[in-house]
Formats: sequence, C-alpha cells, structure tokens
Amino acid sequence: MTVRLLTNIGRLWTGNDVYCDDGHFTTDEARWVLASGRNVGLLPRIHAGSDKRRGAVQLAAELGCASADLLHNTSDEDIALLARYGVPAVVCPGTALQQGNLPPVRRMLAQGVTVALGSDHNPGYCGITSMSLVISLAVAAFGISVGDALRAATLGGATVLGAPDRGVLAPGRLADIVQWDADHEGAFAWGFGLKPRRVWRGGTPVQ
Repeated sequence: MTVRLLTNIGRLWTGNDVYCDDGHFTTDEARWVLASGRNVGLLPRIHAGSDKRRGAVQLAAELGCASADLLHNTSDEDIALLARYGVPAVVCPGTALQQGNLPPVRRMLAQGVTVALGSDHNPGYCGITSMSLVISLAVAAFGISVGDALRAATLGGATVLGAPDRGVLAPGRLADIVQWDADHEGAFAWGFGLKPRRVWRGGTPVQ
C-alpha cells in the first residue's frame, strides 16, 4: 500500500521530504521514507534541524538529497559534507529567529555550499510569505551581503527546485522577473518587506 501511495503521489509531485529531528523521524526511518520515494522517481529532500548526532546531514549526503533544509545546528563537519556531495542548503531566517538558533550561512558560503532562502511558511508557526522580507532578514540575521541574499533567493532557489531555466537574467533563461519598489539592491537591507511594482512570468506581464 505504501509503494502504491508513493506511486500515485509521484504522478503529481517530483520530490518527497522527511523531517529528521528529535520528536520526528529517526535517521533509519528517514532513510526508509526517502529511499522508498526515490524508488518511484521522487527526489529526496530532508529537514535537518537538529545537531549532527541525529545524522540528518550525513543522510542527505549519503542519499544525494536535492536539498537539506533548516540546518540550525550545523557543524563544520556537516558543512564539509554538504560541499563535498553538492547538497544545497535551504535556510529560513524567520524560523531561525523564532528558535533563536541561526545556521552558519557565512561558513556555508565560504565552503562553496549552494544556499537557497525559504520562508518556511506554515500554519500556526511561521506566517512569513514575503520573499523580500526573507531577504532582508537573511542579511540582518545571517550577516551575509545583499548580493549573497539575492542570489540565494533567486539562483539558489532555482537550483534547489531543479529549474535551470530560471533564477538569473540571461539569454535562454525563462523571464520570470519582479520589479521591486527600490532604487537599488541595497534597499533590501533596510526596507523590510519591499513591495513589487511589476511581475513578469515567462516574459508575460502578470496583472
């Protein structure tokens, strides 16, 4: 029944995710869930919120996960694994600030880890839906540059989603573009929650 369910899910979605942390899935349980999904064509992803004793990052490297998310208690050894095995890191500043536990994003970037920004929006826990606010919080909380934050929100996100046709403005890429209410990119560092002026999807204006 489990395999049949995963097969049906695979017709709608491309990946499955498991939360490997205290009070959630153990490492062995997470390995079974992700391996079962991969057997029916789903890309494995893992929420790795706890420390290295849980083995979540090691499992992400072992299975070649499409992303490892949250990473609030990431060690230098974990960062080296992410870099060595090319596992992108999705970090969520809103959730990190709520928990008072910030992932070492600058060390990740210095080691060559692909970093993406996420809102971690979910009912009853994190109400952020504005990516411009996520970018501002990442600059303030993680101590990264505006340029690094913007790359993480655009190219990093596209990499994690397996969408090589978007994420940057370049010939041959899909023109998904947002014009922000800002004179320059530095406004993301202080103008928390910038408003979009215009949006294009695939080069077509969205009303």
